[in-house]
Amino acid sequence: MDWKADKLRDTAGVPRLTFVPPNTQTMVAALAVGTCYFLTARFEATLGFPSTPASTLWAPNAIVLATLLLVPRAQWWLYLLLLLPFHLAALLPTQPLSRVLVEYGTNVPEALIAAVAILTLCPEPRRFDRLRSMSVLIVFGCLIAPFAANLAMSAALVQLGLTENFRLTLIAGTLIDWFAVLTLVPLIVHAHRWTRGLRRVSRRRVLETCGLLAGTIVLATLAFIEPLAPQELFIPLPLLMWAGIRFGVSAACLSVLTLGAVATWSVMNGRGPWVDRHPMLNVLSLILFLDVMATLLLVLAATFAERREAIAARRRAEREAREQRQQVSLLSRTVLMGSLSGAFAHELNQPFTSIMANAQAALQLLKGSSAEARELREILGDIIREDRRGTKVLRNIQGLLSPVTASWQAVDLNTLIDEVLQLLRSDLRARHVTIVTGLDPQQPLVLADRAQIQRCLLNLILSGSDAAASAGEEQGELTLTTHYSAERHAVEIFLADSGSGIAAEDLAQMFQPFFMTRQNRVGLGLTASRSIVEAHGGRMWTEMRGHTAIVGLTLPANLAPKPA
Repeated sequence: MDWKADKLRDTAGVPRLTFVPPNTQTMVAALAVGTCYFLTARFEATLGFPSTPASTLWAPNAIVLATLLLVPRAQWWLYLLLLLPFHLAALLPTQPLSRVLVEYGTNVPEALIAAVAILTLCPEPRRFDRLRSMSVLIVFGCLIAPFAANLAMSAALVQLGLTENFRLTLIAGTLIDWFAVLTLVPLIVHAHRWTRGLRRVSRRRVLETCGLLAGTIVLATLAFIEPLAPQELFIPLPLLMWAGIRFGVSAACLSVLTLGAVATWSVMNGRGPWVDRHPMLNVLSLILFLDVMATLLLVLAATFAERREAIAARRRAEREAREQRQQVSLLSRTVLMGSLSGAFAHELNQPFTSIMANAQAALQLLKGSSAEARELREILGDIIREDRRGTKVLRNIQGLLSPVTASWQAVDLNTLIDEVLQLLRSDLRARHVTIVTGLDPQQPLVLADRAQIQRCLLNLILSGSDAAASAGEEQGELTLTTHYSAERHAVEIFLADSGSGIAAEDLAQMFQPFFMTRQNRVGLGLTASRSIVEAHGGRMWTEMRGHTAIVGLTLPANLAPKPA
């Protein structure tokens, strides 16, 4: 299949090169390319314009370049070698042997120059729906390589006496190769990519494509066959642009080829705007017009295709970011519930124990004959109060475990803070941490998801209580204050702890996932909290004021938050 270095060394210690013959699949593919080369060469030899040796395009050169872009470099020699007999068989009946050999000897380097440049300069050369790859194809495949190859071919043909007009041969060959490479190479490369990963195309899309091609034929007929003014040559332009923008580079190539076919037919039959001057000048004018049209349309198609891909990539990134935030939030809630399980058990045990005791007392009073209604009413009242207390605790836990889907409503942050502190009362007592609150009674409501803000406050208070408890003092202290900033039109929350503070090198990493300054933590609390605050249109930060670490956050007042 290719030449490769054998890892085994001979007695001289020099690596040996072992020839591996091409397999059956490679030979079949190379013969198929040669057959296409032969058929297109014989067909296009019959499409020369009257009184000129030129045609609109020369497809064999484009086939060679597309083949080199699609097969491994180690197989290039095989394809180029097998193309020689097909080249001779296609052109020898109509051209002298010297000319046929000169054309083969210049066509192969032309394809090699363009292929090496494209493969070297493009990160993904096997697709031309990117502006960079399309630009490299135009510069090297349509301009530099064809010009260099036709320059050498024109000089050789002049030396052999096979042509007299060096400049005309150079210009005609370059323009013809330009059109062929620009329209056929992207079409072949993309068609090969589609066949390797077949996708089901909707019936509507197929019908729309056929309609565009049919409309292009009709408008091209009006522009090139009927004797219209020169400015009316651009009548098909809107449909050509629509094909490139709507369906991409491949559709633009098909549309331009359709336009070229109609224009070629019109010139060959003496119709259209290119019949009043010298035949060769008419042909060159037509080919230059098609080259310019194809270049502009394919650059436009590649630009829009790249733009669509960028938008799709951004949407995928946003979707993945949302999913990651949800996963972090879920993991944070799991860790939070694990750390609070003891406090919840204690909080629920008290009301349910009281309920049980009161219920048993009521039963005992009912058994006796001296039970008084007043005592029963007090006992039943205690039962109701403890039941409501237990229900409230369960409701708060249910809010903590609610799904990630946001449910926006007007929330009083002071009330929410009181509920969170009630949940954490036993946990803070076990940590020997007291909390001092300074809540602004005049602050307005905020539009927020109640469960998410509750989780955020729980994370912050637990993190602050860890810091306060780790200071080594007999009783740690947290200070929680709220304040309404009329200037920012936002409610501000500040949490300060009596811990040992935060090191300067750790301050910038506090919100990084899995960063932690204490053991037995996962390091997701502050990360999840900041994600929640930012999803509500606010911001969150940490700072040091002396030896006191402060976590602050703001939430917009009476403003709709950004969707998560």
